[in-house]
Amino acid sequence: MSLTEPFDVTNKVAVLNDVYFGSDKSKNYIKHDFRRALEGFIQREVVLHVMIESSKKRHDTQENTDDNGHVVSVAHGDFDPDNAGFLYSIFKNHELGSMLDLRLLLTNQESGAGGSFVNDLMELELDDFIDYYLNKKPDSIVIPSFLSWQFMKSRHDEKMKGDEFIRFHMEDIAKAVEQLKSKARKFNDSNYKNRIVTNYEALKFHKDRQPNKYEINEVAETMGPLSYMKTTRKDLSKVETKLISKALNEFAELVEMYRLLAGGIDGLYGSSWPLETYVKRTFEIFNKDVPMEVKDKVIADLEKHLSVSFKHTMWSTR
Repeated sequence: MSLTEPFDVTNKVAVLNDVYFGSDKSKNYIKHDFRRALEGFIQREVVLHVMIESSKKRHDTQENTDDNGHVVSVAHGDFDPDNAGFLYSIFKNHELGSMLDLRLLLTNQESGAGGSFVNDLMELELDDFIDYYLNKKPDSIVIPSFLSWQFMKSRHDEKMKGDEFIRFHMEDIAKAVEQLKSKARKFNDSNYKNRIVTNYEALKFHKDRQPNKYEINEVAETMGPLSYMKTTRKDLSKVETKLISKALNEFAELVEMYRLLAGGIDGLYGSSWPLETYVKRTFEIFNKDVPMEVKDKVIADLEKHLSVSFKHTMWSTR
């Protein structure tokens, strides 16, 4: 395309900015969907470790002793002084909500969702960005964020105008566009939505797609002269935490690459308490004394596995 063609109101970059990074306060945009998914994942880790600590005192037999310390009877049942069983049901309900948030972020079946954003990135061309830079504003040129420093230097040293600068750096922009599209294709090929959500969705959000929801284990037990079968059920649904971390990090990188190319959008930027404060305050909600080393390990693991997501959301860790 010519560098002087009039701006088309259907310019793809302008449309993407409006659909995924708009300013309508009545809508959720990508940064809101991403933040909810990230927060839900962090909260899940906290509740999980509270539940683990609470489960340590849970037992299914209880010995009753006389005044001399001799065992006089053994009671069978669910003895749960820290209410781990009750917390488990809360944990599973929270997990349902977290997986719904991930589904909303990763789906490509709805306009404005993260998966649709990835598909749209693969359709972008160099001309879309050049048209956007030169014609978005009537009296000025949009400079892509990744070239901001070079532009300031060129204005000072070479007195280069905006359109001249864009023309001079066409090769750099073309390279950045191709890198963005390549990363979008890689993310799409990773099929995160199906790998993370689809099996869970079939088990938890539908009755007939996978009718068998549990793995059943039956063990013969005796209690005095009585015999009975003890049955336990293991939930077949799985939450792939490492895969979720990987998907969130790669999605955050994609949004940041686009932000640096498009300019004028916030990307995933938001604000929150530092991660350490956020995690510890979440622990404090529960009436369970969790050792400090457990809390520190949760924080360290989140920092390690979600560092890219924290970086691109401007979420400080300490």
